[in-house]
Amino acid sequence: MAQQQQQNDATAIDLSGGIQREPSLALPLNAEVTFPAIPSFFAGALQIAQAANDFNLQFARVALGSVTVNGSTAFISQVTPVAEITVSPQTMKDFAISMTTAIEQYEREFGVIETAFTRRKAPAGQP
Repeated sequence: MAQQQQQNDATAIDLSGGIQREPSLALPLNAEVTFPAIPSFFAGALQIAQAANDFNLQFARVALGSVTVNGSTAFISQVTPVAEITVSPQTMKDFAISMTTAIEQYEREFGVIETAFTRRKAPAGQP
């Protein structure tokens, strides 16, 4: 009896050179697939600090709200850090190059990502 197969496309970010598309893997239907038990967070904000020996990336979630006092309403935001990662300057450089490659590929497939930050930082005449 022939064993049924299913296809799985995997994408990996390799810090030594960018996104690599792995060939499709043929898995038997009864294959046990496991994922590492790594915490997962959503972060809508990122703050980066550097020192001579390391870079610190602090990811945060921003919650918007409002407060009303004596009939006057003001909008407020609360920033809650969700993860902090410290890396060497060498790892940060590799990370920056890999992220640039990944973003370029994403924008080729889905269009340019535009934010208030990219509008402020873009050279004149570029999106």
